[in-house]
Amino acid sequence: MDDSVEVAAAAAALCAQPGGAAVHESLVTEDQMHLLKHWDPENVAGINSFIDQYQHLDHGYPGGISCYLKNARKLLAASATGENPLEGLTPEIPQGVKLSFASGEFRKYEDVAVDHAHELAFVLVAGGLGERLGYGGIKVSLPSEITTGKCYLHLYIDTILALQDEARIRTGNDNLLLQFAIMTSGDTHDGTVALLTANNYFGMKEEQITLMKQAKVASLMDQDAHIAQDPSTPYGIATKPHGHGDVHLLLKSTGLARRWYTSHGVKWMLFFQDTNALIFKTALSAIGVSVTEQFVCNSIAGPRQAKREMGAIVRLRRSDGTSFTNNVEYNQLDAVLRDSGLYPDGDVAGVDGLSPFPGNMNQLIFNLEHYLEVLEGSEDTVPEFVNPKYADDTRTTFKKATRLECMMQDLPRQFKQGSNVGFTSLSGSGMTEELISQLTTSGAFTETSASLLRQDANFYTPVKNNKADASQKQRKGVAPSCASAGESDVYAGHCRILLSLGARIHAPKNVAFGAGNEVIQIHDWPHVVLAPRFSLTLAHVQRLCPTPHLIDIAAGSTLVVEGPGAVVIKSLRLAGALVVRSLHKDGSVVVDGLSVANAGMQFEALTPDTDADQVLRIRDYRLVTRDVCTVEHTAPTTLVIS
Repeated sequence: MDDSVEVAAAAAALCAQPGGAAVHESLVTEDQMHLLKHWDPENVAGINSFIDQYQHLDHGYPGGISCYLKNARKLLAASATGENPLEGLTPEIPQGVKLSFASGEFRKYEDVAVDHAHELAFVLVAGGLGERLGYGGIKVSLPSEITTGKCYLHLYIDTILALQDEARIRTGNDNLLLQFAIMTSGDTHDGTVALLTANNYFGMKEEQITLMKQAKVASLMDQDAHIAQDPSTPYGIATKPHGHGDVHLLLKSTGLARRWYTSHGVKWMLFFQDTNALIFKTALSAIGVSVTEQFVCNSIAGPRQAKREMGAIVRLRRSDGTSFTNNVEYNQLDAVLRDSGLYPDGDVAGVDGLSPFPGNMNQLIFNLEHYLEVLEGSEDTVPEFVNPKYADDTRTTFKKATRLECMMQDLPRQFKQGSNVGFTSLSGSGMTEELISQLTTSGAFTETSASLLRQDANFYTPVKNNKADASQKQRKGVAPSCASAGESDVYAGHCRILLSLGARIHAPKNVAFGAGNEVIQIHDWPHVVLAPRFSLTLAHVQRLCPTPHLIDIAAGSTLVVEGPGAVVIKSLRLAGALVVRSLHKDGSVVVDGLSVANAGMQFEALTPDTDADQVLRIRDYRLVTRDVCTVEHTAPTTLVIS
């Protein structure tokens, strides 16, 4: 049977099924009849499966498949000619606010954010599995650190609930619920539901969490945007993710963003990604900046090393004088800078050793009123791009199927001209020379190790790389962004906060885990884990530790502080492991004059023979508990430990 006869028979079978005639008409109109090749006209189940998938793809994209293919052909044509979407744009330093960690200004903005906590909502982009890390589950189920074992999703919810408690106190509304949306994918949706339900939503009300499942888009096999057949079945269409920019489409299509605005009084939304444990250490000050400066969009940023694989926030000016502020991907930035003539050497460091353009952390804060204007004002909500891998220099055939993509951080370019779009960048060590001198004089740090105290505190800790890739990056001087480094950053972050207040935290040990091409070097700070209700802002940590100069934590020690009750640490000398849990919401624990010395808890390197699950294997160590001083208080009273 030749192709035309085969396709004609398949077409007749397709039209005979409910909904098939409309699908057939679309296939003819869009020149996609090749999808009917290799069909058995008698396979009704397969044909109906194709109809269902085609309709799903049609409904899942604004304007339907015809609009998707129209956009694809336009972008593919531009790609084939090598058209640069940023050509002719002049890069400029964007407007924004640069904060120094632990400064008075930083604290002021944190306080502003807490004062406006009742106006906040949160959006987590969580569509990824941990396969790239060597972990088979959803990434948000991974523990950010193994001392408590608290997974990322639990940590994020605990932080939002801590903000909710503050909002209730300030508004007097004990029923106030802060809204939380999670974008999942076909890979992660069921796992996210299972994780939440198995843990009773980690203390949240079920009704304040909304899951939005991201759909995929059709894969395209050539320059003419012919849809690729699923290699596993002739009755399927090959699909790929559309990108995390879909979060904006989902907030629009579900009506959730509008409901938050009209029914919940939400004014500000924080968008963040799945494995960045310390995100709220920068996000709250950035939210305070958004409120104060009335930014319609605020990108959370940080210092960026030139040529680092990290996008940059840039204001791009058109030839007509108009401009927009947006992320420029690191693989485009050098060319944009060179082509402008203003930066003939491209992406190079300035006199301070850093790029003049702040590094994009892919965490965004939007003013919801203006966000809705963009969302509801156009069908083309998020700018798209295509990135085909061409088979040769003719740029006509692909090595593998491609698709349209979109990125969450590209929405700011859709705001109208003159919109107040900016960034907030955090740097600084949080340390004064006086504090550093006290630490070296006491012996907590040597003059050599004190150099760590002068480095910027790091609160950007994405976990995304496997051990081999992370080790290679680290050897090149780039942050490894793997599980062991991310965990080390969690402890370092809490220690740096305590140090900035005047506590005596002893210098970290330099250790390495892994073997061969998977070795990761880390600074192993004391394992300090302060639950969000105690570490939400610097003011919260100050309440936890009102006399920080009376706190001494030795290298290799572990300190865990958990609520929901109050804890106050007035005076503590710790050389070992201490866990304090104030488990009654009306109770409190006061640590005053306590000295703890025990064998503690330490990391132990894994060997090939060690019985260890994936959570430990991606770190190459396990936690060995030798001795712990545990204080648990369950009554609505005050317990003083001395």
